[in-house]
Amino acid sequence: MEYSLLISHIESKSEERIRYALQKLFWSATRYSYIPRHHVPYSKLEEFIEHKSDKIRLWAYYVTCHYCNNNILEITKKNILTEKNLLIRSWMLATIKNYEFNSFNLMIRKDLGLPEATVEFIKHFFREKRYETIENKVFLDKVMGSDNMLDKRWLTMFYKYKPYMLKQEKGVIPIEYITDLTYLCGTNDEFNVAESALSGLYSFSPMFSFKEHVSFQIQNIEKICPDQQKWAYTLIWKDQSLINNNIDFVREIMFAKKINSKNREGLAKGLLENGTFQKELEDDIIEWYLKETDYIINSEYLWTYMQNNKSFSEKFRRQVEGGNRKIIDKISMKDRGVNNSNNKNQDYHVAISFAEEDREIAENIACRMKSKGYYIFSDKYEQADFWGKDLYSHLTEIYTKKAKYCLMIISENYAEKQWTNLERRAAQARAFSQSKEYILPLKLDDTEIPGLVDTIGYVDYREVGLDEIINMLEFKLNE
Repeated sequence: MEYSLLISHIESKSEERIRYALQKLFWSATRYSYIPRHHVPYSKLEEFIEHKSDKIRLWAYYVTCHYCNNNILEITKKNILTEKNLLIRSWMLATIKNYEFNSFNLMIRKDLGLPEATVEFIKHFFREKRYETIENKVFLDKVMGSDNMLDKRWLTMFYKYKPYMLKQEKGVIPIEYITDLTYLCGTNDEFNVAESALSGLYSFSPMFSFKEHVSFQIQNIEKICPDQQKWAYTLIWKDQSLINNNIDFVREIMFAKKINSKNREGLAKGLLENGTFQKELEDDIIEWYLKETDYIINSEYLWTYMQNNKSFSEKFRRQVEGGNRKIIDKISMKDRGVNNSNNKNQDYHVAISFAEEDREIAENIACRMKSKGYYIFSDKYEQADFWGKDLYSHLTEIYTKKAKYCLMIISENYAEKQWTNLERRAAQARAFSQSKEYILPLKLDDTEIPGLVDTIGYVDYREVGLDEIINMLEFKLNE
């Protein structure tokens, strides 16, 4: 999620949008994709950890396990013994453990009301290596056999997040334990174990089968508890054979009158993150998008799904490139700074200038940025527009007038090419005519480029990598 959107969610008065932003922050950090410290919304986190809503407080404490300051730590230590929700209290303890290990050791000697197995999970949750204590079958069977639901909730968290923390494809906890916990679907407990089990199956189950790994049939989703239904709908897209054999059922549940907005969000999330392109559902997805009134479903999930799959669907391409962007237009054009009153003629957030030999890096950057909803100029995406045009004039106009920034991928190959020299001169003409920076140099080697002065700040691809480049571009675009 680009930074401006994340902040707009965090600063909104909608608890759903705040929760969504906190989830994004936590999930990204779990995968080692951090935002720079000076961009972390610490003041909002300080506010959220004392929020009246249990859900907001819980997700805020998930996030503080990765992003914490002294104020957050002091508030956490002050409130931990008076926090009534034991799940939140356990995540408060996790925050303390991550940032003040001595305080953690003192805390666990007190009567925190947390079971021993939960404390054991907390001890090892954020460590970057495996621990036999947690993965031991005797320990896991003891957790499953006890009546304590908080232990089971932490077991699902270990299953869900730990493989990403360890950067491995193999699970830490066997899937059978999570499948057994889906038998709790249809019942309620204060720690929402069944819901967490379903979300765990969604987040980490490479070979998922609804029939093998869930205790109820797809047609009975509406019979389980409301909080569990969202993740059940999300899971549908992980099972391609289920989709193929139940197209009519999937088509039926896509529309607003069938399921509530929370469950539609789950269905849309699963579609974006796991759904392959289905020609049979093409028109239904467009109809859903046009009818959908929920901000997050429409702008974060359905539009992005169509954007990602427009190469497979001419209808999707017309939808995302035509005049029916609806809510996403307000975000892309206004909040992202393209086509606003100060930049009436700009069509792109970034124009990438690169040599053919460096195409793989350029296309990786373009693809990642386009998947986030940014408008990127790269010749791969403009072949139809190039057809029949005077490329000299057209490219000169692109690099002098049509983009907010020019990402210049500098290498020995770049310095030698005729077309890159044209693009460079056009970009430099634009840079010389304005006070604000325009050229963003990305160095692949130590080649010097004529006219690019040493005082311009650059990024060295050899020292950072793709993820950090994407993060920096997002922050630059949303300054």
